[in-house]
Amino acid sequence: MLQDLYYCLKAADDFLISIEKCRHKEDKHFMEQRYQDHLNYMGRLFSDWPIQDADALIPSSTIKDFYLYQHHIARHYDSIYFIISLTPCMSLWTWLGLILDQQVVAGNPYRRWVDLNQIVQAPFDFAAHINNHSDRIDPEIAHEIFSTCMRYECNMFRTAGKQSPV
Repeated sequence: MLQDLYYCLKAADDFLISIEKCRHKEDKHFMEQRYQDHLNYMGRLFSDWPIQDADALIPSSTIKDFYLYQHHIARHYDSIYFIISLTPCMSLWTWLGLILDQQVVAGNPYRRWVDLNQIVQAPFDFAAHINNHSDRIDPEIAHEIFSTCMRYECNMFRTAGKQSPV
């Protein structure tokens, strides 16, 4: 959870970077909506954890490297690629929230997290936006960004379980 909090705090800045440099109004609108969703998620998530500064947390090297990778995408690539970089996270956490819904009972300390990740429509919205603007996406760059972010997501779980990253 603390690693997720670190990521959320850091990613909020990258949303703003990506929004500020948007060259396409559709991306800007999409990113502004996702930024508000992110802030709302953080508000609910952080109500249980009164942490306002990512530097108060000690990030694992995996989450730190993940954040730095996405930060690089936000700063140096067109905003559609930042959207692509967020897609594995959005899809995975939604999937986990839905899978765990029946397994995590009321009163379990993780129940709130499961409830916060019942965002069924979000992965579809990301996919639709990307597909609607595929004419401005280099497939090789998109594949590399998506695959790298998916690998970081996988490694977050692996390192939490004391397994070596892939």
